[in-house]
Amino acid sequence: MGSIRKRNDTNMLFFDFQYRDQRCREYSLLVDTQANRKQMEKALARIESEIKLGTFDYGRFFPNSPMAVKFQIKKQNGSRITNKDHMPAELAETKPQTPILRDFANEWYHEGEISWKRSYRATIRLTLDKYLIPKFGDSEVSCITKGDILKFRSTLAKVLIGTKEGLSVNRRAIMTHFGG
Repeated sequence: MGSIRKRNDTNMLFFDFQYRDQRCREYSLLVDTQANRKQMEKALARIESEIKLGTFDYGRFFPNSPMAVKFQIKKQNGSRITNKDHMPAELAETKPQTPILRDFANEWYHEGEISWKRSYRATIRLTLDKYLIPKFGDSEVSCITKGDILKFRSTLAKVLIGTKEGLSVNRRAIMTHFGG
């Protein structure tokens, strides 16, 4: 987990985090104030989230950093690329840009289950296994749009469950929480 730190000599803030098993320190021009710390903490949370999802592009966040060059991908001809959208086909096919939903959902579940009641864990697990994973399990997370989820949720609302039509309030909350 990264942190926001202050240089003692200049009183300026900097990011201190791990990326690809390397310690990265990126300095800002922001003086150590509560507002500046809060702004940098938001940015750090986004960086860590993208690192976890596998979508972090160092050069996009820190374009003038020498570390950005270090983390670029080399093409076969020796030139460098930074944007995954322009990745050579042979690299793009070998590894998804973001995790597939099945892996992401299972990791999300295991991270959250400690804070949930047993009955809620069972409801979430059932929702994942019965609805979300069969529909979106093999899709990359970045390829699933909010529209896809809303459309899927509306089809579930029309399914008969016993004598009642549609999802229960609990299931609707889970679908909304998970991505809708």
